[in-house]
Amino acid sequence: MKRSATPRFRATLAATAILAVGFLAAAGLPVRASERADLCARNRDSIALVIGNRDYEQTIAVPYAGNDARAIRQFLVDRLCYRDGNVVLLENATFNHLRNWLGTADDPHGQLWNWVKPGRSDVVVYYSGHGAPDRSGGSAYIVPVDGNPDKADLGFSLETLERNLEALKENVLGPDRQLVLMLDACFSGKTSSGEPLIKGSFTGWTPKYPTATSGILRFSAAGPDEIARWDEDAGHGLFTRVFLDGVAGAADRNIAGDRDGVVSGDELLAYLADEVGYAARRRWGADQRPDLPKAGSLVWRIAVGRDYPAGEAFRDCTDCPEMIAIPAGSFDMGSPADEPGRHADEGPRHEVAFAAPFALSRTEVTVGDFRRFAEATGHAATGRCRAFEGGRWQETGGDWSAPGFAQGEDEPVVCLAAGDVAAYIDWLNDRAGGGYRLPSEAEWEYAARAGSAAAYPWGADVDKGCGHANGPDRAGTALAGGLAAMACDDGFARTAPVGRLRPNAFGLHDMAGNVFERTADCWHASYAGAPADGGAWIDGTTCEKRVIRGGSYILNPRTLRSAARSPIEDATAAVNVGFRLARSLGF
Repeated sequence: MKRSATPRFRATLAATAILAVGFLAAAGLPVRASERADLCARNRDSIALVIGNRDYEQTIAVPYAGNDARAIRQFLVDRLCYRDGNVVLLENATFNHLRNWLGTADDPHGQLWNWVKPGRSDVVVYYSGHGAPDRSGGSAYIVPVDGNPDKADLGFSLETLERNLEALKENVLGPDRQLVLMLDACFSGKTSSGEPLIKGSFTGWTPKYPTATSGILRFSAAGPDEIARWDEDAGHGLFTRVFLDGVAGAADRNIAGDRDGVVSGDELLAYLADEVGYAARRRWGADQRPDLPKAGSLVWRIAVGRDYPAGEAFRDCTDCPEMIAIPAGSFDMGSPADEPGRHADEGPRHEVAFAAPFALSRTEVTVGDFRRFAEATGHAATGRCRAFEGGRWQETGGDWSAPGFAQGEDEPVVCLAAGDVAAYIDWLNDRAGGGYRLPSEAEWEYAARAGSAAAYPWGADVDKGCGHANGPDRAGTALAGGLAAMACDDGFARTAPVGRLRPNAFGLHDMAGNVFERTADCWHASYAGAPADGGAWIDGTTCEKRVIRGGSYILNPRTLRSAARSPIEDATAAVNVGFRLARSLGF
């Protein structure tokens, strides 16, 4: 990719964000709140396993499989209202990963079986990666990243997969629940790049797809003898790209859609059948005919809504935070090698592009915000609070309601473990109809910079930060045990009321200072291999540590830099760590 000589930041300031429960763009009428409420109620206990196999050990890579998997994961959370912790993301799944989650030919009881709630869970299983035919019998197999397409029968067969999922549907889910299997893969032994998947003389086979059952709604990207194409411009598999367009509203606006502001299951199926084949013929002159469920079988109803201009503030409900729409665009994430205070974990610097706008809360979540949740639910905080005292971190016995110093209701809530934050977000999503989450690390830095490539949001000089950030300055020198401090005084020794200091160019307050903010990403010691689409970088089902950003009122001023990052364990609660909310706007 050609790079410019100076750091890049391109934002489409006229870009728009789509609000789920608002006004229909087509008709100018209110979307019925019950559409989202019904969807969230149905999917509160729904489970998904999302697999993206990109980096193969014995054959060519599938370059966009990771993008596909992360986008589908976001779709499930944002638009189908799946709880964030109920969507398992497996990137580069091995054979043992597949067996662990999906069972074996002899035993269907994998981890997926253990996660579902009888009669209360819908299930989605999504796969993007290589498929291959068995040379001897022509059966279709998923190829794990440690598998060999020349020996496909050592992979994970679709027959086993569907038999195990059928057993799950019959024995656990029950007749009123839905099981969706989505396969953005082809099983003909050919590839979108034109490179051979299988060695030796080979012109392709037509493998046998398992006989369709009434219990599984199967989406296959292509027919058994066809290629599942890659859309290089979109950075996705063609089928997944069309699917994402469809659920974002294109299916409702298509010729088979009724333009009522809701994407129904039948509208989506009609759109996929029409658009995937048309796109493949138009671009490559080739057939790609997806294998789809029957009309009337898919119960999804996905509300789409009105446009919000970038920079506009909105609020979804009385207890919801004020959100700011952040424009789509791209920027260089990380710090240059010569930036004072830089750590190695801030590189390599790399371009990240956001294809769609998103939103962040204007301020950090406050004590008052969290108190309303705690009083409504009776939630007891799980984190044991830690503070920097006597020159070291130690547990204090405090919690969010009594962190060891006085806080007003409008100050950022602290002393919360990751589980406490997740419980608050679940409660808020139940009230607002879904969509709220922690920001990805890339979203956070993009929004913090707001067009600036300088080390700090206000420029290169940390000592000019007072008025912009409640950082470790003269007011809080004693707290830091003599550590470095800014040569200014903002008047706040500890946390400050949110929104008191100047906002950045996007209208966001306290992106630097006040308290560190949690992100959704697992901690990685560098950006080698980081996603370029702005999504959260998550390893499988759990993270040993996650990333916090923004610095705080205490300790080192270098942590106020836009590129600075630190790790934290999920169980850790601290007097200088809080959070801010994100919301995708593609629904």
